[in-house]
Amino acid sequence: MNFPLTFAVGLFLGATLGASPTDGAPAAAMPPPVSLPAPVQTVAFSPDLRLKHPRIFIKAGEVDALRQKLAQPAMASLWAGALRSIDYIAAETPPVAPRSEDEVRAIADRLPKIAFAWLITQDPKYLAGTRKWIAAIESYPVWATDIDLGASHMTFGMALAYDWLYDALSPAERVSMEAALVRHGRLLLDRSVRYPNSWWGAAYFQNHCWINHTGISTAAMALYDTNPAEMQGWLDYTRTRFETTYRHLGVDGSYHEGPAYLGYGAIWSLYYIESLRSVSGEDLGDMPLFKNLTRHLLDVTMPDGRNLGNFGDSDAIAWGPQDDGIYAWLTSRKKDGRAAWLWQKCRAGFAQKPPFNSPFAFLWTNPDVAPQPPDDLPTCGLYPDRGLVVFRNSWRDDAAVVSFLCGPPGGHHIVDQWATFPHAAPTFGHSHPDANSFLFFSDRQWRVGNPAGYTHQKDTSNENVWTVGDKGQRGGGLLWFEPASYFVPGIAQPHLVRVATSPAADYVIGEAAPAYEPEGKLISFRRHLLFVKGAKPYVVVYDRMKASEPRTWASYLHTFGEIQTNAPVASTGAFTSTTFQAAGAAPPTEQFARLSSVPELTSSYGAIFGPSGTKVETRPLKILSHPRNKWEERGFELVARPRGSSDVTWLVTVVGVEPGVPASYAASPGGCSVKVGDDLIAWKDTGEVALNGRTLDGNLLSKP
Repeated sequence: MNFPLTFAVGLFLGATLGASPTDGAPAAAMPPPVSLPAPVQTVAFSPDLRLKHPRIFIKAGEVDALRQKLAQPAMASLWAGALRSIDYIAAETPPVAPRSEDEVRAIADRLPKIAFAWLITQDPKYLAGTRKWIAAIESYPVWATDIDLGASHMTFGMALAYDWLYDALSPAERVSMEAALVRHGRLLLDRSVRYPNSWWGAAYFQNHCWINHTGISTAAMALYDTNPAEMQGWLDYTRTRFETTYRHLGVDGSYHEGPAYLGYGAIWSLYYIESLRSVSGEDLGDMPLFKNLTRHLLDVTMPDGRNLGNFGDSDAIAWGPQDDGIYAWLTSRKKDGRAAWLWQKCRAGFAQKPPFNSPFAFLWTNPDVAPQPPDDLPTCGLYPDRGLVVFRNSWRDDAAVVSFLCGPPGGHHIVDQWATFPHAAPTFGHSHPDANSFLFFSDRQWRVGNPAGYTHQKDTSNENVWTVGDKGQRGGGLLWFEPASYFVPGIAQPHLVRVATSPAADYVIGEAAPAYEPEGKLISFRRHLLFVKGAKPYVVVYDRMKASEPRTWASYLHTFGEIQTNAPVASTGAFTSTTFQAAGAAPPTEQFARLSSVPELTSSYGAIFGPSGTKVETRPLKILSHPRNKWEERGFELVARPRGSSDVTWLVTVVGVEPGVPASYAASPGGCSVKVGDDLIAWKDTGEVALNGRTLDGNLLSKP
């Protein structure tokens, strides 16, 4: 076919017929080409791929080798299971009009699956099914909003269907798909160019930027022959946009918006990286985020393979194999046996969910990479840029895990470099005001959790930290986290002070005072957390607070199980002690995450010691949820309030010991001591701590 002619016909059809709505509304006009700024980065589209399809992710000459890989014993049953689920897609009747953004994305995500099935099997039912879904998508006058994620999912899926099915499509079908891709690609591109710093156009460290630009670039790769000049502009523009993300995101391997958004953003970053490599040969796989990604996935995934260390907008459960493509890429590109081991564990934890639910899992996985347990890795995962520390007592299935976070949004590197990023939009909306917050998982359940998950109001009181004068941390209290105040040059940032490990216990100190609103008058918030790794691991937290004038204080602790105080408040005159018990409870599960059996749930016990008159109350945790945008009860909270106003206060909290184990407190010059069962913990306000007479030495941080 004459490709320039095809493009011209596509423009004509797009301008006159468009994607005709079913209700007889006027056809949408074809938007004009977008005027683009001069690129900083350029893409050298391989001349060997001109006029050839498929070429995105997989080339025509590679299909037979891929078929042979899927026929191997290790892959054949997985492929058969995937085909069974794709059969449902082929048999479905597409909706006449999607009702929500989520439904648009779900429709779009069907296309790569069924198109891949046709590419591998050449079964006519998959070709017929793909055509049916393409026709439905073309009939939708609007792809979600046409300027954000739903449209990008659609554009990406349509581009792959066009490329992978190219030789099986009729000329008329190609022309129709070309018109749809040009129209919606231009709408997305125009949004990015016209509003570079008001939303996702320059939101370099947030998933909308990566997903939307990947939709545009994939369309350009598919349509390159129809109009090389315009499509080259699309490729150069998106490559320039991705450069800042590529160089600066995740310098220590962590991600600031929580593990759910790490999965969503990382897989789309890989779509961009691997599609670019397939058409140009340029390899961005050494992106900092991916250098330490396996270790980070190991740290944020709890020992059961189902629960997550859910800082940010992320539920505590539902990781599962939803990001098979990430694990597959790590086994293929990095030859990473530990990624294969974690992938296997997550799939076992979600036994009812179909394995390998993505074509990219089949494209990228290397079945010859054997699972390798992480037993030789240190049990302390340290991410100093993000201010994240993850302690565990082993890599066994029954391990206990503590996660601690104290850093600025995006990490210190991004804050330091912010002024150098062109048009940077401070979009860290899925982050939370949670500096000095912690999580504790033991006996296959949460002791201290973050039940709030994905919220539509980022409140410090939802986190396991303090409010000061009823004020929370900066950036909170709104529907989305607002980080702009952290990027003011020269201001102090919340940060880790010390991290130390030993066979008996791990220790971290965080300083979170810079995270609080100025009205709080906070000078220092030092949180000292000791993770005692005995036969029954537990956590002791020693907080020291200081303000420039008297403040009221409140400490928050959350769990999924109902919390009850077990005894009346007892006061020595110098301090108050309160014991509490939390009922065993698992986090709420989504339908796909449910298992036929759940671990036996046990209660945990704790104690709080504070200044004389400290009040402790327990109640359900109420949060403003998203996307339902209504108030819901999720778990429970324990709130400790030192009495009255003061310029200094303190609190010691013991969490996770068995019911009946005694805990006691004693003040000492320049510190305190806490006895938990037979263990004696002695603290100095300077940060030194000793467990049973042995001081924990050292600091894993490169500098204080």
